[in-house]
Amino acid sequence: MAHLARGGRLKNEPLPPMTLHFRRICKAPACYLSGLIICSLTMPTFTHNAPLTIAGLALRTSNATAFEDIPRHWGAFFAQQVLANIPDKINDALYAVYTGFDRIPQTADDIYSLGYTLVIGAAVSSTAHLPPTLTSTLIPATRRAVFAVEPAQPEQVGAQWQKIWQMQDLQRVFAPDYEHYASDGKISILVSVAT
Repeated sequence: MAHLARGGRLKNEPLPPMTLHFRRICKAPACYLSGLIICSLTMPTFTHNAPLTIAGLALRTSNATAFEDIPRHWGAFFAQQVLANIPDKINDALYAVYTGFDRIPQTADDIYSLGYTLVIGAAVSSTAHLPPTLTSTLIPATRRAVFAVEPAQPEQVGAQWQKIWQMQDLQRVFAPDYEHYASDGKISILVSVAT
């Protein structure tokens, strides 16, 4: 009589090659059940973005305190009605740009203490009329891994970042990374990667 092993497969049944691949990339338990592989991290697509200038509200933080700092920063962004006060907006999409990294992590554990500046704002055509309370940053043109987040569920972004941090095969270059919140509810995380 066969016994089920952890992961929903029969004991002594070999893992299919894709399961091993998903375990290596996701570092999350993969499940092989009825021929399906389940992984909680959507595999990225890749793109080259055009350069963008983002104007908005800045915060210096680190991954060590991000889960406390970033929600407060978003709260301040909305309470101060920053989006309404950004001149020369290109469209109504929101951006959260991670820039000014204090170093390139050398180990997987280094990512958890990484410092950076977060700018929440909008794409602009000019920074000439920017109020002094706001700042601007450039998102350079580069190759990016694009991770989709469940539409209209921004509370899922932090969990998606944690999964991205664990991806050891993702060749990140730590140029500015960003979240894109489209006006139709679509959310994407775009991470700069080696070409």
